[in-house]
Amino acid sequence: MNEVTMVEKEVNKKCLAIVMFGPATPVSGTRPAEYYQVTIDPALRSKSGEYIRFGLNKSDEIHGWQKVSSMTVCEVLKTFEGEVPETLDKQEGSISMRFIE
Repeated sequence: MNEVTMVEKEVNKKCLAIVMFGPATPVSGTRPAEYYQVTIDPALRSKSGEYIRFGLNKSDEIHGWQKVSSMTVCEVLKTFEGEVPETLDKQEGSISMRFIE
């Protein structure tokens, strides 16, 4: 299996994102409830920057302080300033998914 390439990136704006605990691996996503939607707000970090607070927005699926080094951002859904949007923008088109035949 191929390795998953990960890089460090700065988050300097609020964003809605899909995250997971731990590093991504080639078999990530094979267990249920492995991915979560959260609001990443750079203003909600600890003084040391080692922890971030989730759960202050009603769409967050993780609550409380989490260790930043234990989280992986899989995809940023939307960046914004101000209040968290109630819903995401709907996407046009289709998506390919695996089905049992």
